[in-house]
Amino acid sequence: QVAKRRLGSVGVALALETTAIPRTLVGVSAYTSGTTHNRPKRDMENVNARVYLGDVHVRGQYGPLRVRGLALIGTLESADKITAANASLSNALGAARTPVGSAAYALFLETVVDLLAVLPVTTKHRLDLFARYDAYDTMWVAAKTLDNPLMERQVLTLGANYFPHPRMMLKAEYLSRWINKDNAW
Repeated sequence: QVAKRRLGSVGVALALETTAIPRTLVGVSAYTSGTTHNRPKRDMENVNARVYLGDVHVRGQYGPLRVRGLALIGTLESADKITAANASLSNALGAARTPVGSAAYALFLETVVDLLAVLPVTTKHRLDLFARYDAYDTMWVAAKTLDNPLMERQVLTLGANYFPHPRMMLKAEYLSRWINKDNAW
């Protein structure tokens, strides 16, 4: 029994990356593990509730221009059973009683340009202008009673990072977030 419990919680991760394209890193990674053996209550020992995560990521440096991006997807087996078990947890356990979705996604794209490297000035300082777009939904696939459109979000971030010294940064940032309420943006 004890050996089975430990084995069921073993996680496996894999990452593959390449720099075959000059100044660019492209990669994929994956992770899987059992989830029911770390519960505060041993009420799901015989439920298969494996989590799977996978991503594709890219990073590039092209002179003063830097780009990064990531697309991630995750799935969880038996999410409906976990949600039901969470709802029945005692408040005395101090554990969250939240519903969980059976799939989630996240992605981001970011572009940064060092403006001082583009301008005809000689300086050791750096002034990075950046734009970043994020989209995510932690309840992308959920039971009809749980699918909360408020979990689908998009974020646009614009800003500047000024480096007067390699170990010091001054930051200015603007962030705008859209929450999908009844598919109305």
